[in-house]
Amino acid sequence: MFPTLAGRGIVLGLALASALCAGGAADVTPPDRVDFNYPAPPKEGKPGFFTISEDGKPRCVIVQPRRVTYDERRAAGMLKTYLDFATGAAIPLLAEGRTPPAGMAVIHVGDTEAAAAIPLNLPEVRYGKTTLRNVNGFLVFTPDENTLVIRGDQPAATLMGVVSFLRRYAGVRRYWPGDPGGLGDVIPQAPTLKVPQVEWRDWPFIISRVMSGVDANAPEPSAEHQRLFKWGFAPYLRMNYTIPSNESYYRLMPLQEYGKTHPEYFPLINGKRFVPAENTGGAWQPCVSNPDVAAIMAKAILAQFKANPDALAVNLAVNDGFGDCTCDACRAMDAPGANVATRDGFCDRYMKFSNRVCEIVAKEQPDKIISFLSYGPMAQPPRTTRPHPMLMPSITSGGTANAFARWDSWLELDPAHMGLYLYHDDYWFLLPKMDVHQSAKRIRYMVSSGRARGFYQEFVGLWPLDGMVGYVEAELAWDPRQDVDAILQEYYRKFYGPAAAAMDRFYQVLEAGYERWLAEEGIPHPFGKDIGSLTDRKCLAQFKVLNPAESDLALAALKEAIVAAREDALVSQRLDIVQRIFGFADIGLRQYWGLRGLEARTVAGPAEAETALADVRRLVAFGRQFSAYKNDVMQKPPASLYAKHGRDEFYEGISAEAVLPEVSAVVSRKFAEVSAVLRKQLDPARAGAWWADRRKD
Repeated sequence: MFPTLAGRGIVLGLALASALCAGGAADVTPPDRVDFNYPAPPKEGKPGFFTISEDGKPRCVIVQPRRVTYDERRAAGMLKTYLDFATGAAIPLLAEGRTPPAGMAVIHVGDTEAAAAIPLNLPEVRYGKTTLRNVNGFLVFTPDENTLVIRGDQPAATLMGVVSFLRRYAGVRRYWPGDPGGLGDVIPQAPTLKVPQVEWRDWPFIISRVMSGVDANAPEPSAEHQRLFKWGFAPYLRMNYTIPSNESYYRLMPLQEYGKTHPEYFPLINGKRFVPAENTGGAWQPCVSNPDVAAIMAKAILAQFKANPDALAVNLAVNDGFGDCTCDACRAMDAPGANVATRDGFCDRYMKFSNRVCEIVAKEQPDKIISFLSYGPMAQPPRTTRPHPMLMPSITSGGTANAFARWDSWLELDPAHMGLYLYHDDYWFLLPKMDVHQSAKRIRYMVSSGRARGFYQEFVGLWPLDGMVGYVEAELAWDPRQDVDAILQEYYRKFYGPAAAAMDRFYQVLEAGYERWLAEEGIPHPFGKDIGSLTDRKCLAQFKVLNPAESDLALAALKEAIVAAREDALVSQRLDIVQRIFGFADIGLRQYWGLRGLEARTVAGPAEAETALADVRRLVAFGRQFSAYKNDVMQKPPASLYAKHGRDEFYEGISAEAVLPEVSAVVSRKFAEVSAVLRKQLDPARAGAWWADRRKD
């Protein structure tokens, strides 16, 4: 009934070929040929040049600046915490000005006086003829045997330098969120830890990188972690949100300042000016034809640049919701034939408005970026105007959209800078879409254009099932030249140890199911099919991405992994969580495919009616099993720590007292079909007796 997978190289092999090779119907420029000044590899000299610890005893101290910033404090705390874990030593953390113990070397984190005296010598990042300040760049340097400097262009870059240092020289990896040293961490033990003589300057390709929500499906941080560090998971993914791309009209023209005195700044709806009750970004847009509104927002943007002169960008984006102004002047700014209901053609009004704002800002800050979300009424590019050179679109692709096509449509307008805004929100999924190579393909496509400056991912991952999606995305946003399969192999090897090969097969099956679904439902494009990963959220249809035959293969691989790791307590704990969360998805997908089978079954007579009724019994049994598993497994630790489903009405509706609406609808239609056939082939009395007899079961 269901397609099967003949090993690693059939379904998924085709997907990898299109994702990683510059082939297929539409070729792209490989990342290593895009005109970008990639950093050189670290210059390493004498081995064991700088000593961190010997035999579990500290041989250095960590010094943070006198006027330490928030990010520098986090960087120094992270460095100490993970070096302590790795070495077993308690590395002292000192404020600048305190004298280190005699004989101790010093690691300077951030802008200490000694570190600031060493030039960073970081170049601007160069994209072809366009250059931007290297706000992510950092230096790791050992000027002598007793001094190690980790310092960035900005404090956030120092934090990225510490993470990079821990990865390279201590082998630290964080694969699932949680407290430092917890279940999601890999920390090799090295009581004696020494660093070679090094001079290393590094920076990422994409200058603005952010993943929101990465800590949502994660254990609550301990009180100690909250008190001392407050890291979250994003810093370890080396995120740095330098080009904001969120809804902003309501922030740039705040209600409390203008709501009572200037209702004309707010939208005309049903013949009246609508002034919102709260200063939120939903359900309204400003009257963008009013020239005062453009002046107000330009003034607010200039104030932000004045307050933060190092900022690369400020965002100017529509609010999250409808409430477009219907006054004649605003409607005149729309494209001809604009549709009020669908907002098609409305981008023209907001682009013309943004251009007016840019014209004002450019008089004082011509080299800055003003970013906006290609979202809502601005999802499609304008038809009657072009964006101001300062404007940078961040292309959203959440639902029924092909990210490659969306990117192309805005690229035709020739903006100097562009960003990609993706969604991978597993709050709304019991079985996430394992789109790891598809995500790599999306990043590769945007990088190939030479315009990629921003990557934003709403990523509320079910880390035990698809955490490597976010991990790979973060790696490629830093350096898109990396090989995806090499990243994954390291992930499986380090995290699952003796079970690596079996877990590789497990995740391969999940991705192959997604690729099958993508081939069936994706929107065509010369570079390949694509569709947003929020498709089919909050409903049984989410289980299209894995069928029972595929799930059987995944379960077999998982069982093999558990056997392989039986002597490794830590890996066994990780596998136990994977098994618990996937077990819930397995029940759901069997219910979905059983429902589809019932729906497709033709009832020609009493025999087929018996079979249909048996199908219904199995569905009801799956529903009860679904509810019991939710209560007994998913809502208790450890599964509940990594799968919270906080905003998922579908999850909330799984109950022993209620049949899922999708199931009820199909069963009702099938019962009606059975009744009609029985009445036709049997007399009404015998048909009624048939039903009465079967109700006894």
